[in-house]
Amino acid sequence: MEAIYTQEKIKIILIYGECTQHVVNAVALYAERFPDSPRSRRSFYRVHNQFLEEESVMKRKRVHRNTVTEADNEIAVIAAVNADNNISFRKIKNNSGTSQSSVLRMLKRHKYHLYCISLHQELHSYDFQNRVIFCQLLFYK
Repeated sequence: MEAIYTQEKIKIILIYGECTQHVVNAVALYAERFPDSPRSRRSFYRVHNQFLEEESVMKRKRVHRNTVTEADNEIAVIAAVNADNNISFRKIKNNSGTSQSSVLRMLKRHKYHLYCISLHQELHSYDFQNRVIFCQLLFYK
């Protein structure tokens, strides 16, 4: 069974109406006008029923509902980020119960880019004294 494209469906509907909704005559007229692509009665019925039900010959767009990234989950994720700027994706994922990719998608949608500051070097109270001693050793050598 070949796919019937929109332009072809429009031609089928027009020919079907021209033949006063008589399918056998419409199929014969379609085969006469378009000998390269003959269609069956079933095709005519299917296109006609689609046109009656949906008032269009266009393909219906699929409705896809984002269950994980709904408003409640997004609010929880954004609130977690606002409460603690240094929170990681993994902690947000574990607290909200959503996947890491969904968390990243929500944050990207709201233009949040998380980062964690990790200090590898830090100064202690005795560092200044150690620096002075080191400089004195170099100076006197």
